[in-house]
Amino acid sequence: MDTELYKAEALRQLNNTKYYKTLDVPIYIETAEKITMILRRMCNQGYIAGKQLSYLKPDLSNMQARYFYLLPKIQKSRNSWPHINMPTGRPIVSDCDSASSRVCAFIDYFLQPLANKHLSNLQDTYNFISKIRDQQIDPSWLLITADVESLYTNMHIDLIIQSVAEIFSEYPFSEYPDLNRSDEGVLELLELILRNSDS
Repeated sequence: MDTELYKAEALRQLNNTKYYKTLDVPIYIETAEKITMILRRMCNQGYIAGKQLSYLKPDLSNMQARYFYLLPKIQKSRNSWPHINMPTGRPIVSDCDSASSRVCAFIDYFLQPLANKHLSNLQDTYNFISKIRDQQIDPSWLLITADVESLYTNMHIDLIIQSVAEIFSEYPFSEYPDLNRSDEGVLELLELILRNSDS
């Protein structure tokens, strides 16, 4: 793949002000401090232990800024490519070793079991096949698949937070008896991370 075409595709996306904006300075240090404040409050309230706080809080001396890269969508029709020799790229903002990488795993710990409770939850193609394997298909039924364009950049953060708050309300107790779930703390961390993905 041509390096200059890859860079041009990255700039094409990053210059879309609907999804991205230029920052005068990085904000990940400020975000790390806010994450630590929320975690300390959760520790003081008894939702996490001191050892958990030490593990989850960002390590300012070792954390790294997130970095942006593209996964080229080579499976898409060449007619849809922005350049004949460069497919559209799927934008990724890596969270590895960032201020929020451990906290994201902590949030996921609470969200995954609840996501699986939704009646229309499909984990992957194999899960879908297992659900329909012995189903009789009526000839009048329409089987439809859909693909969401730019899923992550088109998600509305307010609706995400509202949806998570609703599922927490529906299942008010932690799925894990060894941990308390601070709904307020988890939602606050989730919103902070979703709104502050700088790279």
